[in-house]
Amino acid sequence: LLLMGAAAPAVAWGPKAQLAIASSAARLLTKEGLVPLSNLERDVQRGASLSRTGLGQLIPNADVDPVGAIQSEMFLLQAVRGDRVDPYFAYRLGVLGSLVAQASAPLSGADPAVRSLYDSDADSKLQGIFLDKAERKVVDPPAYFSRVVREANTQAQVVVADYKSGRGFQGTAAACLPTDALRSVNAVADVWYTIFQGSSVVANMPEARVRDYIVNALQFYVERGNRQEIESAYTRLTSLGAMNLDLRKRIGDMFYDARLLERAVQEYEAILQQEPGRRDVAQRIADYYMKMGDDALKEDAYEAAAKSYASALEADPLHPTARVKQLEAQSLLAQKTARRETARQGVERGRGLETEAERMAMHSEFAEAIELLRQAEAAYKTVTDEFPDEARAAAAGQANVSVRVREYRNQ
Repeated sequence: LLLMGAAAPAVAWGPKAQLAIASSAARLLTKEGLVPLSNLERDVQRGASLSRTGLGQLIPNADVDPVGAIQSEMFLLQAVRGDRVDPYFAYRLGVLGSLVAQASAPLSGADPAVRSLYDSDADSKLQGIFLDKAERKVVDPPAYFSRVVREANTQAQVVVADYKSGRGFQGTAAACLPTDALRSVNAVADVWYTIFQGSSVVANMPEARVRDYIVNALQFYVERGNRQEIESAYTRLTSLGAMNLDLRKRIGDMFYDARLLERAVQEYEAILQQEPGRRDVAQRIADYYMKMGDDALKEDAYEAAAKSYASALEADPLHPTARVKQLEAQSLLAQKTARRETARQGVERGRGLETEAERMAMHSEFAEAIELLRQAEAAYKTVTDEFPDEARAAAAGQANVSVRVREYRNQ
């Protein structure tokens, strides 16, 4: 077993334990009335469940220098903290909580093989964590985690000896598990408490880090489909004054991939205003308008289709099919316009014949009036259901003709 464990990287607490620790810290701070996370626990859990690869991408040097990474993330979250805890901020608290849980876990310096077995056992044995209010501490990461790691490793030699003797988790490790887990919960809670209540020098926070945070927040809300939070994050991003073309393209692609096509085109068009020669951007705009045109064509909305194809052609004059599609839509529109004119003329002819029939009836020329009404009926029947206004007028005309025919026969 030890040889098998040595083949895998040592992980501080297993994924289930990390999730339980972060969730417990959120409930504890809410219970203590310090940080309102009761409605955001799912977002915290999502952050705490981030893979090690994702964690490394989001927080650089997390594996190499976990304490330094924790401190850096704390400073960042203090710098971007707003008046309320939004879902993405709660998500990043969960990510940070996962890192803190790892940094405060037992057996930090133990044999990786033993550590791997311990983490796996703890992950399956941790059923719940007893929570009790504690006096919160403002964390100075180097000093704080030096003490926490020292406390977490008090029984490390005994636990390692148990594993090497074959006793495994059944001895000291099991007895210390509740205390070890609660220590990590309090470490996470103290770090979060510091972000909200402590004071740190964050004035020198690089703008690029804040920008990356907001871009990631934007991606987070795009994936959730939360339009209000998307626009809020976008407004914060643009307020930094660092919206260059590459960043606009990145955001446009983000919207495009999420099928928020109108928002994507807004970004793309802003790019083209500054750099008209961007073929990659022009092609995406053209593709958007081509899809709009195709959708309109399916609905027989030929005028809208022609306009969309024209917009595609304007965005990308070299588009291979935009001009052909535009001509097709214009041709279909012309045919439709001609059919509508024919329908309109049919209604007008029917009404004219009705008027003439009424005049004949006033002179008691009922046979002639009825003949004119039959001609009016024939004119109305030439109108199809394609155009609702004309179709309704024709139907009303036919109904009126039937009534008049009966009246004239009786007279």
